[in-house]
Amino acid sequence: MDFEPYFKSPTSDRSMHHFRDLRMVDEKISKYVGALLNSSLFFLWFDLFGNNRNIAGIDIKTFPLGKPNQQLTEKNSSLFDDLIKSYQENSTKLVRKDTELQQFYPSYSKPIIDEIDKVLAAHYGFTDEELDFIINYDIKYRMGKELDC
Repeated sequence: MDFEPYFKSPTSDRSMHHFRDLRMVDEKISKYVGALLNSSLFFLWFDLFGNNRNIAGIDIKTFPLGKPNQQLTEKNSSLFDDLIKSYQENSTKLVRKDTELQQFYPSYSKPIIDEIDKVLAAHYGFTDEELDFIINYDIKYRMGKELDC
């Protein structure tokens, strides 16, 4: 995300267990990486090679990024902006005891995530079948009740 999610607690000023900072110098590359980290492609890769719980710095450093061209960077930067807007619009405030936090529902943003994956598929040279597998990987668990709509 390119914003600090809402968080209010008497014992902490941010949710340290759920969000980490990833700072970059170039805004477009930052948004490109943000789009990539929110993609189904990254989810699949993390499911295979990560710890399936928390994304660690090593997960980001070892992802095979390749060298994105300007068109790819521009397109996914724009999609990242759309994704963040969607995350914000579909978020809610969750209250637990004396703590309030912003809760997100990425499944509501799945059409934008699919567009990100289409751009990434062209970058990596995936076939239509490979893209379909990535977009639909673990879909019934990732989408939950929204899949029935």
